[in-house]
Amino acid sequence: MSAGHEQSTRVALISAVAAFLVINAAYYVLSGNYFEAHSGQYTPERMSSIRVAFAVSCGAIIAVNFLVGLNRRIGAHLLAAILGLGSIAAGIGSVIAGLPAVLGVVQLVAGVLMPVLAWHSYQRQRAPWAFLVAICAVFAVTDLFGAPRIGQTLSIGLWSTMIIPGLYAVAAVALIQLRGQYVERDTVVV
Repeated sequence: MSAGHEQSTRVALISAVAAFLVINAAYYVLSGNYFEAHSGQYTPERMSSIRVAFAVSCGAIIAVNFLVGLNRRIGAHLLAAILGLGSIAAGIGSVIAGLPAVLGVVQLVAGVLMPVLAWHSYQRQRAPWAFLVAICAVFAVTDLFGAPRIGQTLSIGLWSTMIIPGLYAVAAVALIQLRGQYVERDTVVV
């Protein structure tokens, strides 16, 4: 590993740790204001558990972002493929749980498409790359706004549910940062 690569990895790690600390410090202060405004509704144990859940979800997203950044091309495509496989599992779970059929079908279709698109995008094909970016961005936004309902349906906490849209956002942004590798080719009309 070259000295420049080692130094940039070190800077990225320091930046990731700093981001984690700053975000969690801000959340601690802001949540403290919220808890104070709603005194009596939260026990100290509940406040602590909410803050820990936030720290875990924040740490998971920052850690994945750091790992993807070590080799953005491989990491972005691998993350998108893994999210696609997770979408297949979620689609099967949706169908089994009797949730709306459209939810299960969309998750299954996206789950099948994402690893295929990730492979073709990795081969530097522009159309699959663009479609994959769009899918990741759309799922980041829809899962962000759907997180409370997903958490309630699965009986898990909000901050645990927020990891998924965070990972989709990481995949979308990492793929967008690769845009220079997907130059538009001149087409020859025959």
